[in-house]
Amino acid sequence: MPQTLGAFLAIMAVMTFSLNYHRATIRSQQTAINSEMEVMANAVASDVMNYVASKPFDARTADNTVDRYNRNTDLLTSQSAFGSCVVFENCNDIDDFHAIPSFRRPFEVEPGKEMDFDVSIEVRYVDDWGDVSASPTWVKEVTIHVSNSTSVKGVPILNHPLRLKRQFSPQW
Repeated sequence: MPQTLGAFLAIMAVMTFSLNYHRATIRSQQTAINSEMEVMANAVASDVMNYVASKPFDARTADNTVDRYNRNTDLLTSQSAFGSCVVFENCNDIDDFHAIPSFRRPFEVEPGKEMDFDVSIEVRYVDDWGDVSASPTWVKEVTIHVSNSTSVKGVPILNHPLRLKRQFSPQW
């Protein structure tokens, strides 16, 4: 009887060690996957930010109503008029991207396999200290939110949404 109890305890010890080992392995794999997802989400956010950066600062700077010689901020688009665009590709200047409907942006993992990310954009005027301004200023802050709703057995692959911010000023 003592040998049976000893064998049973030995089997329990081996099973506990094995269970802990496999849990640690799974956690390290989940961490690696989450890190890869963050890299992909960052690439998507950077791609979207570069596209936004390719647009003019404001509709009034694009048509030269406001330029380096006529620096009247009252002529810039008011914050309440931001977000006049519905489709990402049709936006004409930076503030058009504000609050456009969330859209999906794929990241090609390998040829033929893509991971989709949900992207939303927020644009606002900020003052010299980076605080939100109610009136037009020479600085617009663009915030891109990237998330992924994909999960494996209820566990999200991307643990938290990614947020990328950048400030823009007219290029004179």
